[in-house]
Order: sequence, then C-alpha cells, then structure tokens
Amino acid sequence: MVLVYSVLFLMITFAGLYLYLLVKNKSFTNPFKKNMGLGDLLFFVAVVPLFSTYNYILFFITGMLFSIVGFLVIRLTTKTELVPLAGLLGLYIVVLKFISYTTGFDLFFGKIL
Repeated sequence: MVLVYSVLFLMITFAGLYLYLLVKNKSFTNPFKKNMGLGDLLFFVAVVPLFSTYNYILFFITGMLFSIVGFLVIRLTTKTELVPLAGLLGLYIVVLKFISYTTGFDLFFGKIL
C-alpha cells in the first residue's frame, strides 16, 4: 500500500502540473516537450520504493527546494535556463543517504516528524 499511496501522490501532483500548464498556456501542451523532461518523471517513479509515503512527500517538497537552490548556484556560473532536476535530486538523495549513514537515523523509512 505504501507504493500505491506514493504513486497516487505523484499522479495527483503531475495532474496539478498539467492543469496549471493548461490554464497558463490556454491550450493543450505536452509538458514533457517544453516544461519538463521525461527523465524527471521516470526519476520520481524510480525513487518511490526508497521512501515511505510520508517521507516521499517530504523528499519531494524538500527536493524541489534543494533543486531551486542548486539551480541558482549553477546559474551563477553558466547562463542556462534548463534545470537539471533529476541530477539535482540524485545529488540530494546522496546527501540524504550520507546524513542517514553518519547519524544512524533512517531518513528513508523512519518517522521524521
């Protein structure tokens, strides 16, 4: 059931993104052609088994914040408008795993809050 709830959260999130883009662009657009890469969606689906549902939602939200900060740092050195979301979130998982390993606290399935 944990996987089902996490995938359901992901589906609701991407449905909201699709509706937002539909209203913003005032027409049907494929979000994977202009706004987001298919690899980003595949990354989100691939990491679902790594987390409990609650921790997956926390990972999603904090990972987006980490990606914003990471993109701003990248933008200081290069003039790109593309966000390497899957790469930044992969780096974020490595950071979380390192913190989990050094502190002995399970950030993936343990109760965080």
